Amino acid sequence: EEIVSSFNQQLTLERVVMDKSGFELFAAHLVKELSLENILYLVEYMQLKHFISIHQSHLLQYGDVQAIGYRVDICPSILIANLDPRLLQMNIPASLLWQITLDMFDYLYSRYILDSSMVRLNISFDSSVSIRQAMSQLRQYSSLDVLPSLITAFDAATTDVLRLLRGDSFLRFQKSPEGIAYSKDFM
Repeated sequence: EEIVSSFNQQLTLERVVMDKSGFELFAAHLVKELSLENILYLVEYMQLKHFISIHQSHLLQYGDVQAIGYRVDICPSILIANLDPRLLQMNIPASLLWQITLDMFDYLYSRYILDSSMVRLNISFDSSVSIRQAMSQLRQYSSLDVLPSLITAFDAATTDVLRLLRGDSFLRFQKSPEGIAYSKDFM
């Protein structure tokens, strides 16, 4: 048991989500805990950041998108496999790139943040207010100038989600039979 405990302490959330089988095991654990929305949000938000990063040069004509904020490294095959391949094409007109970026933020907002969301995240009041304000600015101004405040607000929600996962679900995953078996195989 002491060896298992040592393996589990070395196993971090970041290591698990970077590994395809670890990610899938942890996601299955989150299904049992009725908190799958946390990992789904992380994947979809990191897909948005991946989209922005590969199209930075085209989006630059709308403003500075150099700082795309906090990133969670998720297994590339999971991140890319579930992203529409058309979004990875390099010949998308800049105006369409901007609209897609806005639509992706709007999707995250309506799916995970709104009070009426079916898979609403359990984030802090401050994070929720920041996102609502940034989305309000976006709707009012619809310019790339709003992008830094959107990223900052959604990054705060990401920090909340990671804090919840690390301090709660991941600890139980480490103690589960699947987590113990995975940590033995992984180390």
